[in-house]
Parts: sequence; structure tokens; C-alpha cells
Amino acid sequence: RLLIHYDRNSEVKDIKVTVYNADGEIQGKIKKKEIRDYVSNASYTLFSDDRVKSILPLQNEYPYTVEYSYTKEYKSIVGFDTWMPLKGFDVSTEHAELEVKTPAKMAIRYKAINHDFDFKADTSEAVHILNWSTGNIRAVEAAPALPHYLDYMPVVLLSPNDISYEGTRGSFRTWNDYGKWVYSLIEERDVLQEETVRKMQQLTDTIPDELEKVKAIYQYMQGKTRYVNVALGIGGFQPLHAYEVDEKGYGDCKALSNYTRALLKSVGIKSYYAEIGSGRSRELKYPNFASINQTNHIILCVPVHRDTVWLECTSQTAPFGYIGTDNSNRYALLVGEEGGVLARTPVYHTEENVRHSMSIINIDKNGNADYAVTANFGNAEFEDLSGMMNLSPKEQRETLLKNLSMEGFTIANFSIQETTSSKPEARLCLKGNVLRFASKSGKRLFFRPEYLFSQTYFKSISKERDLNLYKPVGYHHVDTVSITLPESFHIERLPENVTLDSDYGSYSLHAIQTESGIQMVRNLIIYRGEYGRSQFESINLFTEAISRSDETRIVICN
Repeated sequence: RLLIHYDRNSEVKDIKVTVYNADGEIQGKIKKKEIRDYVSNASYTLFSDDRVKSILPLQNEYPYTVEYSYTKEYKSIVGFDTWMPLKGFDVSTEHAELEVKTPAKMAIRYKAINHDFDFKADTSEAVHILNWSTGNIRAVEAAPALPHYLDYMPVVLLSPNDISYEGTRGSFRTWNDYGKWVYSLIEERDVLQEETVRKMQQLTDTIPDELEKVKAIYQYMQGKTRYVNVALGIGGFQPLHAYEVDEKGYGDCKALSNYTRALLKSVGIKSYYAEIGSGRSRELKYPNFASINQTNHIILCVPVHRDTVWLECTSQTAPFGYIGTDNSNRYALLVGEEGGVLARTPVYHTEENVRHSMSIINIDKNGNADYAVTANFGNAEFEDLSGMMNLSPKEQRETLLKNLSMEGFTIANFSIQETTSSKPEARLCLKGNVLRFASKSGKRLFFRPEYLFSQTYFKSISKERDLNLYKPVGYHHVDTVSITLPESFHIERLPENVTLDSDYGSYSLHAIQTESGIQMVRNLIIYRGEYGRSQFESINLFTEAISRSDETRIVICN
């Protein structure tokens, strides 16, 4: 599939698509009517001129080759698309070529990554021509937990030195220069109505602590606004005025961050509009190469006397100071009057990302059981529950039934709620029944310990895998299970106590007999990090040992 993004300041011309069979014979050409053209991100965008041309040749004989060519003309520019000769996974590229023509007075910068491209430059005429070409690039095999694509995909990043966009001008030679242009877009857009200023002062006047003032204003913003994307021309870069957001009650990441900045300013608290690459598709990875194709989101940075607080302003439910794993452990560009300054966002450390569950399971003599579970999810693990909090009870129940690992269970009642306003933490309480929890054979019952939650470590990494295994966020799971046996039953076999350590993580399992039955404590830590091929064998040995321990059956006898 070919996807070409454009907007009202760019135009796509001369699209040609030819399809060849395995012998190189032409099978056909894509007609203009077969090219789809639709609004980008229509599901969450109110106003946008971002559009996509999409071409997908439908073939029933493999292998086949597709040849694409097109021209994209920019009328006004902030940045270029990232050029990737490999358009995705599992498809090789026979030949790819990029040619960039610019007026001599418009210099551009470029950075080729992860590949030795053939490069030619002709800067002798009034129009400068830069050309990158390459061929016979093997497909990258799709695999889970890959590093960021800029770490392994062949890529050329492009950026203009000077910005000219819808009547605005600026420089993109450095991140500091780019920050000056961004500041020109937000300058004087932090003005609020006097009534709102008085309201913020009344809200915070009785709060002595500055951090608590920030929290009160952040929660006020969350309760008043909702997220709506606006990406129309310069509106894709410039936020709505703060007073407009105050009146309308909606805005995109730019508008809501700027609005929060204005609310804080009204009570004398300074904050910084922060541009960032969010998620796995974007990240500001090159401090020495400024380019717009490394960013896609705005958050807010608030220096306070005790510590710096980062705010995700697009969420109406995010806990105060929690920006999520999509924004963590990366560069953000703090924008001020003097330009842009790079700063690192918080890291959610492995030991802080904790899930602690306590389960009580009562087994009857036929092998059926009832259960009660209480589980607390903190920091990055909080995200496992946060997405469910705004669902209806019916949707929550369906999600739990779909995602919990215990077979044959029913849910009698459950609850999901945040447990603290000072940090990201939520609690799941669950009760129900399990048919045939244990299998019966004569006087014996056989069952495996049940930890309820699906395991997210890799059971096995292919020896054929070329790319590193990447775990951006680590976690710590502590699961305590208390099992009550049927009357007159005794324990015949328990799992052995196990302690394992590796570069990938650590694991322990301790099982003991209690007055009423069995108690098991399972402790699993998976570390944040990037792991190469030389480590795959030891990781596999580690995870296989965990699986053997987890799947060991308990035997009780009457």
C-alpha cells in the first residue's frame, strides 16, 4: 500500500502505478479512480485539511512487484515527510529513489540513517537538486517488541533551514531556532477573561503549597474541557486562543496545553509549552538535527520549587503529574521567549510499575471453585485499568471476560476505581465462580495455580530474529494466592520453590501449606531495556523456566 499525506499547502501530482508479475511482465496500471482520497484522522478531528491518497493494488498471484512514482509540491513549508524506501514490514524494495528540488536560496538539511544510500547533489544552478537512491533492500520481518523504527529502518530525514508558512517566518537550523518560531505562534494567546482570572485566584488563594495550586488548576481544566483535534492550515501548529478554549470547552493538545499555561499564569505560576514525539511512531531522537517529523504532540512542563511537574492536558482522566508511557523517557522541546530548550521527560522505573494482586480461591470436592481477587495497579501498570474506567459497566465486564486468563470463569460482581489522587493507582476487585477449576481423577484433584492476569513477557524469541528485543517500560508483579481445600482433602504435591535471575528479569515462586490449604507468592520483575541476539538464548531459558514453574500442577487427595 502507498499512502501519501498532503494538505492545503501541498499538492500531489503525476501519480503513476504499474504492477508486474513474477516474470517482470506488466499486469496493469492503477487508474485514477482507483486511488482513494480521504481525510486523515477523521475519527477524532473536528477541523482538518490533512488528507491521504491511498493506493493498494489487489493481486491474487504472488510474488508481484509494484512500481510507484509521484511528485509532491510544497507551496508553504514547515517540514518534509520522512522518506522510507521500505514502506513497512515483510515487503522488499527492488529500487527506490528520492529527488528534492529547491530554489538555490532555500537550503535544506538532511540526515541519512541505517543505510548506505547513493547520494548525488547538483547545486550549480538556480535550482538545487539532491538525489538519494538505493536498491535490493531485503524485507524487515514483522516481530513484537521492536525498537523505534529510526533505529533500524533505512530512512532519510529532511528539514528546511528556513520556515515560511501561511504568513509566518522562522528558522529550523536548530531546536532553539525552531522554538522561537513556535513561541511566535503562542505569544499573546494566553489571555483570559477577567472573570476566569478571578475564578483561578479564588480557587488557589487558600492553597499555600505551589504544587497543590498547580494540581487544583489542572483538575479544573480536566473537568471543564474535552479533547477535539483541530488541524487546519496554520491551526495544525498554532493553538486556539486561551479565552476561546475557556468559552467553548474544547481544544486539541496544543490548545489545551496553552489554556492550562494561561490558567497557571493567571495565578503567577510559569510553565512551558512542550513539543514532543509521542508513542512508537514519533520521537525526538536527534538533539543535533532539528526536524518537524520527529514531533507530533504538545504537553506542559511546570517547574515548581520541589520538583518539575509534567502535565498531559488532553486527558480528562489522567492523574495529576502522570503523562503516560507514550510520553515518558524522551526529549521534549520546552518553548520560551528565548527559543527552544531540550529536556528529558520522566522515566517510569521498573520498581515503580507495580501490580500487586491478592486472590482467595475456595475449591469444592468436585473441583469447582469460587474466587475473590483484589489487585492494585500503579504507575505504568495503571494504564492496564485506566482505559477501562470510562467504559460502561457492560463494556467493562466484557473486557474483563476477554482479557483475564482464567478459563471457565464467571463474574458475579466487580469494581474498578482510582485509589489515590496523588499518584496513578487503581484497584480492581472481582468475585465469581470457576467451573472445573480442578480436574478430578478418582480421589485426587489436579489444578494449576491461577494468577488471573495474562503474562506479558515473551515465552520464546525466535532464533531467526535479526532485530533487537525492546522493552521500553519494565514492571514488577507480585501475586499472592490463597487456596482453601475441600474438607478432608490433603496436599499430595506442591510446586517446588524457585528463584531465577537473568539480564531480562527475575522470578521467584514460594508455596507453603497453611491451616486451611495453600498459599503461593509469585514475584516477577521484567526490566526495561534493549536486548540483542546474543541474549536471546538466555532470555528463552529464563522464560521457559518461568512457564514450567507456573504450569506445575498441584495435587490434592481425599
